[in-house]
Amino acid sequence: MNWKTLVVGSAITGVAMVGCGTSGGGSDSGVTPMGDGGAPQTRAYVIGVIDTEADDISQAYGFNLDGMDGGPAGSCFDQMDFTSPVTGTTGVDNQLAGLAPTLDGLLGGDGVNGAIRDQIEAGKVLLILEVSDINSFTNDSSIMVHAVLGEVAPQGAACMAHTDMASCAGDTGNMCSWTAAAMGTGGTCSTSVAPMPSAACTAHADQTSCEADGMNACNWSAMASACSGIAAGQTFHMLQSLGSVSGSITNGQISATVESLPLSFAAMGRTITLTLHNVQFGGRITATNITNGEFGAKISIAELMQTVADLGFSIDITSFVMPDISLTGTGTTCDAISAGMAYSGIAATLN
Repeated sequence: MNWKTLVVGSAITGVAMVGCGTSGGGSDSGVTPMGDGGAPQTRAYVIGVIDTEADDISQAYGFNLDGMDGGPAGSCFDQMDFTSPVTGTTGVDNQLAGLAPTLDGLLGGDGVNGAIRDQIEAGKVLLILEVSDINSFTNDSSIMVHAVLGEVAPQGAACMAHTDMASCAGDTGNMCSWTAAAMGTGGTCSTSVAPMPSAACTAHADQTSCEADGMNACNWSAMASACSGIAAGQTFHMLQSLGSVSGSITNGQISATVESLPLSFAAMGRTITLTLHNVQFGGRITATNITNGEFGAKISIAELMQTVADLGFSIDITSFVMPDISLTGTGTTCDAISAGMAYSGIAATLN
């Protein structure tokens, strides 16, 4: 089964914006600039689709993370590199693509795809990119990108009173939902309300047209033979900040690097969080969506092994995929695997 169309709803995570999301601050006017030097504004995009598997085995989503096409012969860096199906860039590092079928087999059903899609559409994992200081959607050398985990409704007092995952998950009467901390231990208990479903997505009756609709961030469920997604223009509340970084827009393409992004999903009665490190991302950005987006990131082998162990499996990940990159970017030891994904984001408001 393809590990495709992972929905991180940013919710892991583009369509016409029904209510353009300005984030309240500064001189952002919410008025779409007509060209370079327009009035600065802020837009929020909920990631509605993540696709990790290209159709051609010579292609993979992501970026050239190590600056090499291949690597020194005999070293751990000398692993197969790919060509991006989105940009045609060569030297793309994405060893996670080879592990996708194994993870799908462990989870069953629609695999990681279905697990994350269901979490997003239930409002439990909503990853949002808030882009500010935009003076032009064509060329802007200085923008800010704020990544956050969000929820549909503000946190309720009953849920916030829970300080651990067990008591939070057990409070079904208040629709409490636990969001694990991006780094380290702990987390936040909040009220989780499902976002409004997308009518545009449900109009698709086949997989081809569903997955081709990146503008509306549509996701296909093989088990249900149905197309679904979350509607644009909804208002989200910030649960947890994942940090802000500077970036740029060149010829309509956004570019930035975020320290970490957590992908969370429920599996076998547990909440699993897989953290992406040193995340580079790009994509075509407009006032209404982000489409043809790609992530490139590193995943710690130690953290990945722990994730698999949390699922109750004792598996040596390196027997399926070889570490091919350094987590810190220095030294000669490969302690991480490269990852790449495609994504699209739908417009939202963040408050």
